[in-house]
Amino acid sequence: MFKKLLVPLDGSHLAEAVLPAVTVIAGRLGASVKLLHVLERNAPAQVHGDRHLGSVPAADTYLGEVVARLARAGLQADWHAHEAAEGDVARSITSHAAEMGADLILLATHGAGGVRQMVFGSIAQQVIGYGTTPVFLLHPEAAPPSFRCQRFVVPLDGATEHESSVPVAADLARTFAAAVDLITVVPYRANLGGPQAAVGRLLPSATRALLDVQELESAQYLQSIAARLPAPGGTSRRVDRGDPVELIVKHLERVDADLLILATHAHRGWTAFWSGSVSPELLARWRRPALLVRAGEG
Repeated sequence: MFKKLLVPLDGSHLAEAVLPAVTVIAGRLGASVKLLHVLERNAPAQVHGDRHLGSVPAADTYLGEVVARLARAGLQADWHAHEAAEGDVARSITSHAAEMGADLILLATHGAGGVRQMVFGSIAQQVIGYGTTPVFLLHPEAAPPSFRCQRFVVPLDGATEHESSVPVAADLARTFAAAVDLITVVPYRANLGGPQAAVGRLLPSATRALLDVQELESAQYLQSIAARLPAPGGTSRRVDRGDPVELIVKHLERVDADLLILATHAHRGWTAFWSGSVSPELLARWRRPALLVRAGEG
């Protein structure tokens, strides 16, 4: 389970939106917390109206103030300001995570440019692509005053490499006494894309029959996964038919999920499961916290 948390901050209030979740997660897990600021090469003077941290002394002063605020909230933390200005901030974050032995990176996504180029999921896409450390994402505009962690949703597609999210969900569920929803979506022929769509057009009847069989197999598959994921709050299983992104988002909203736990591939181009576009599309539409776990090798 996560014992060393790394929290990159750029000096903006938007980036600090992740701190309430950091406090809750670190407190429940008994984890250490290290704040990180990476000096950015050719950075602008301001970050969303906040003064940009352009030197190590400025970063040290700022991070020290944040650590003091966290201490008043009951959380002990320390910090590190990276001295050399970096052009590739995501790679630097990943390198620091490896050097510090961090097992979870927590980020608020916002803005444009360097650390601020956090169109939802893009910085995590790069961090996951460079390394193996799981990434917790939070969108500042949708961040609750305090992080609630009572219900997780774990999308699966039957591929072994995407089951890396399962042990993470199991551990977190035990820690937070949470419920876990397992969901998979079997497309209809009309939802297929790429080569599968071409096959579906050539062999419509066979494709429909194959997808119907897949629906039955998916129910059995989720049952086998649920047996490995006993959650104090209960484990539910759901097989839907249609567009994966649309139906997963609807389920997240319907159950008022606190956290999406998603296995994604290491490729920075997001070659992920199903059509290859589920991960980025899902992250673009889901505005509440998400935890990305590196997919296995299969």
